Amino acid sequence: MRALLKDRVFIVLFSACSLLLLGRAYQHIYFEAPYRSFFLKEAYFGWAIHWFSSMNWADYVNSLDVDYAIRSFGLSVGIFFLCTAFLIYLLNSRFKRTAQILCGIASVLLAFMAFSYYLDKGYQLAQIMEYTAQVATPSLLAWHVANPKSQLFNWVIKAVVGLTFLGHGLYALGLYPVPGHFVHMVISNLNVTNTQAEQLLLVAGWMDVGVAVGVFIPKIDRYWLIYAVVWGLLTALARLTTYVLWDHMFWLSVHQIGFAFLIRTPHFLLPLAALWRKNDRVRGY
Repeated sequence: MRALLKDRVFIVLFSACSLLLLGRAYQHIYFEAPYRSFFLKEAYFGWAIHWFSSMNWADYVNSLDVDYAIRSFGLSVGIFFLCTAFLIYLLNSRFKRTAQILCGIASVLLAFMAFSYYLDKGYQLAQIMEYTAQVATPSLLAWHVANPKSQLFNWVIKAVVGLTFLGHGLYALGLYPVPGHFVHMVISNLNVTNTQAEQLLLVAGWMDVGVAVGVFIPKIDRYWLIYAVVWGLLTALARLTTYVLWDHMFWLSVHQIGFAFLIRTPHFLLPLAALWRKNDRVRGY
């Protein structure tokens, strides 16, 4: 099992998973996750109240006990993410199967969180697409450990990268309302006008679409993966360079935005893992 520590793809996937879970744990413990969008939406959770509670929907929505239960659920998920971020090291031990199960549960919880964000943002398909990398990372790590030579894995990780970048691209292209923080980050980091920022986002959006297609084209897929690594890293770092303040508010700003970088580490580490898997396959490892 110690051979895993010499597997560079494992190290990259392990790092992506651990940092992602630490970031989400921090968010859940110190801030509020979007679970109210699910638990307080009658179309999705009303049946449970009807069958398992004597409360009517209005009383349920306004109940302080329900509010406390939702916050407690979010805190519990955060604690699970925190513990799993460290327990996945068991993948390198005889307790590998336990760690793989934890990875699977983490992916399910991340998928539920992504769906809650999807509801919160008004059913925007791109919203849930851009969480593909985060949802898949724990399961991809467990899969690689179970079958490091799987050819199907190479296609799946590319699909995950492609969907994530396509989700971002649809926003940047304006097919959905362009998020204000996208424009703000471009203006803040490049010192351009609002119009120039929108034009740059349009170019970035088409490049994101290019990633979604290019990673599947033989002979040029490596170049798109390299671009995805670089662009994914830059967009993750942009959260820090834009919102971290270098004054007396430094630690408060890190507290508020630092986790936003951690949860985006799969956006550049998964393309790197896909690139190295491809290189290892070419070399016959």
